Formats: sequence, C-alpha cells, structure tokens
Amino acid sequence: MARSSTTFKKRQKELARLEKARDKKDKRATRKAQKQSRGTSSLDDAIDFNASVYDFIPDEYSPVEEEEEAAEETIAEGKK
Repeated sequence: MARSSTTFKKRQKELARLEKARDKKDKRATRKAQKQSRGTSSLDDAIDFNASVYDFIPDEYSPVEEEEEAAEETIAEGKK
C-alpha cells in the first residue's frame, strides 16, 4: 500500500510542476505582447527632434534680471 501513495504523491507533484510551467509560459507571452504593443514608437513620439536649446529654458528665467538682483544685493550690503 505504501507504494500507491508514493505514486499518487509523485503524480500530484508532477501536475503541480506542469501547472507552474504553464503559468510561467502564459506570463511570458503576456509580457511579450505588452512589450510589442508599446514598441519604440511611443518614445519617439515623445521626443521633439526639432526642439532647440532655448525651448528648454523656462519663460520666467532671465539671466539679466539675476545679474541686476545680485548687483542690488551687493549695493544694499555695502550701505549697511
């Protein structure tokens, strides 16, 4: 009798292994499909290849104003 329970346990273990392998295969296929659907075109769409350096400078940035503010601060410090 011990022989049949051992065989049963082996069969259950084998079925569990096969199910796990099937799940892994399904997950791989899902990831591959998602990767292909995204593709590289989404990154290329986000990049503006005609942009210049000045397109990345915020509108409120002005180096002239910063120099004037720094000069005013040094003058104010000199008066103290």
